Amino acid sequence: MEKLNRRKFLKTTLTAATVTIASPLLATTKNTNEEDYKALVCVTLSGGADSFNMVVPKENLKVYNDYKDARAHMAIEREKLRTLVQNKHGFHPNMATMQRMHNHGELAVVANVGTLIKPVSHKQIKESKKGVGISGLPHQLFCHDTQKELWQKAGNKDENWIQRVSSEFQSVKIDSEKSFEKQLEIVARMIKHKKLNDSNRQIFFVTFDGWDTHDRTICDLKVKDSGGELIARLDKAFGLFARDIEELGLKDKVTTFTTSEFGRTITSNNDGADHGWGGHAFVFGGAVKSGIYGKMPQIKRNSPDALINNVVVPTTSVEQYMATLVEWLGDGRVSLQKVFPNLKNFDKNTIGFMA
Repeated sequence: MEKLNRRKFLKTTLTAATVTIASPLLATTKNTNEEDYKALVCVTLSGGADSFNMVVPKENLKVYNDYKDARAHMAIEREKLRTLVQNKHGFHPNMATMQRMHNHGELAVVANVGTLIKPVSHKQIKESKKGVGISGLPHQLFCHDTQKELWQKAGNKDENWIQRVSSEFQSVKIDSEKSFEKQLEIVARMIKHKKLNDSNRQIFFVTFDGWDTHDRTICDLKVKDSGGELIARLDKAFGLFARDIEELGLKDKVTTFTTSEFGRTITSNNDGADHGWGGHAFVFGGAVKSGIYGKMPQIKRNSPDALINNVVVPTTSVEQYMATLVEWLGDGRVSLQKVFPNLKNFDKNTIGFMA
């Protein structure tokens, strides 16, 4: 059988075997208006991505030196960081495509996002020991499975946030046994054949495994199976996917975003970094407003934004992050407070990175 190249792959007919619908109860809206189509593509960086080495302080030398001192052998050299326009931070050296997308106004960073029930004050952070003594914390903060579930539920007790909006939108989960790159190709192919899905709103879920960096770092640039290679793969795949969507004429209609169960600790365990809490996320597409949204934590020893075990406390909640995306997708048709019940505990429902 002839091996399909990327363009041929995207032109092939959609087959039912490539996907599973998340729930048979999901209802869809009729695609009566081609211009009304929108889609979200969720990319889960499974394992807990060390995003503090993906977005690094660059412009201010003192702030960079604090980062370098705290991260020790994990730190990326300042001169190798990729410059972001009108921004004091830089991207990891392997993020050339994402740098270009950001500088062209189509990629945003959502700073220090994580599972929260309500905001945690600096006073609570200062007085706590590994989270002990802070009331109303999410369950099992450093557990992969629990934190992944809390991201999916986004404040709901018995169902995930997509089930809450399922009366309006269709959800599609790609077969995760395929490579991350192939999953994104399948998503692009499905979006091309969106009329067959009889829906004008879709949410796709793909998974990129391997981001648990207990015993390796993501400062490496070329070492096989290093965290640096993961970033290079992510960057390349995002570039190809963005190109595919643009060729379909849907750049402004498709928004891609990342999730990860947690970030990593500020300091090293002498090999990599341990499980953390808050971390950065990335969003790109024609409808995205470039920039860094939320509050960047201080990456330094004894950071006022971290617990005593060097775990950064998130300042943007999962609910605020997801609500911003759902508001864009639903054009105001979805009650954000009903879908994300913890929003009432925060000053802002959304954080402004969507046009």
